[in-house]
Amino acid sequence: MMKPTREIAQARRGLLLLAIGLAGASLAPGDDSAAPVTASAIPGYVSDQVCGGCHDGLYTSYQEVGMARSFYRPGAARRSEDFSIPPYYHTPSRQYLQIVPRGDGLVFRRWQAGTGGEPVHLFEQPVDWILGSGNHSRTYLYRTPDGALFQLPLAWYTQERRWAMAPGYDRPDHEGVLRRVRRECLFCHDAYPDLPAGGDAAGQPQLFPAALPEGTGCQRCHGPGGEHARRALAGEGRESVRAAIVNPARLPPERRDDVCFQCHLQPAVALAGVRRLGRGDDSFRPGEALPEYQVHVDVREEGTAPGERFEINHHAYRLRQSRCFQASAGRLSCFTCHDPHRRIGESERAAHFRVACQGCHPGSACRRPRAATASEPLGVDTADCVSCHMPK
Repeated sequence: MMKPTREIAQARRGLLLLAIGLAGASLAPGDDSAAPVTASAIPGYVSDQVCGGCHDGLYTSYQEVGMARSFYRPGAARRSEDFSIPPYYHTPSRQYLQIVPRGDGLVFRRWQAGTGGEPVHLFEQPVDWILGSGNHSRTYLYRTPDGALFQLPLAWYTQERRWAMAPGYDRPDHEGVLRRVRRECLFCHDAYPDLPAGGDAAGQPQLFPAALPEGTGCQRCHGPGGEHARRALAGEGRESVRAAIVNPARLPPERRDDVCFQCHLQPAVALAGVRRLGRGDDSFRPGEALPEYQVHVDVREEGTAPGERFEINHHAYRLRQSRCFQASAGRLSCFTCHDPHRRIGESERAAHFRVACQGCHPGSACRRPRAATASEPLGVDTADCVSCHMPK
């Protein structure tokens, strides 16, 4: 993708700000005309497009990262599933399940076979939202008129190129189309919904507005951007503008890691992190101590070491048990290997991660044979640290 020139970026920024009415005064606190700035349960947020007005390069490259594609409306341009595969038959529940394109959208279909093989008890439900970038999998949701979100039981598994039941559904008595999507689940799969004041508090109805953000946006890691944008557009000094936004790279190591850990530290998928009393589901802000918002619960599995137990969301959990992390005194972080703003292409990965590893470990420390052996055929990239130390 060709990067826009500075002139194009400036023009895009000007048109964007003009289109959404973001003159400096329009972002002033208390100004009722500042509709683009949230002022309810999750105050101070703006559309991610506002971020792109000034940070065009980062915004553009971020659109290829899985986090930016974690939640979105169905659309023909984003399809990567194989809809030509025959309907999936779930033996335990004796149901056929299928997701099919219809116009620009998708429709979930479920039925059973009659005595002559004909479809009976046919049920159809339009898909309102897709959850998951598709790098590994995708699941599908629908919304009721009152604002409740429900998960559909069929999922697409990208690496295997097949349809199968979503996690937790592979049993005869699965929940069908009635598994409720809760705020604490959607918290890590999307940006902040614009809920009414107090709408994310414990005990409040699990309802969502019809308009939701698409993808985990910039402000999930950088905090509310309304005041930052107001200062920038008002022409305030560089330090004033920077002081109104969180840059995780400038935080102390523990607070820096908490920004990632708000979503990526969950060793047990059976139990979401427990919120502290009085904390809303969407109330965590980058820069604060994660334990003040959430209590993490670990589990013990007899015969399995904690670092060897596999969970869907366990990357940070295992990172914290690694010798590298424990010996680094805070120098090793998620950012050491991962650029949150850019997707690392397949052809770049070996070199990218090798540079990260060799920041501490010289290449001469590698004991892998450089020549072909019985277990190392000719052609293996012996300079690829990840292939030995972090195999998929």
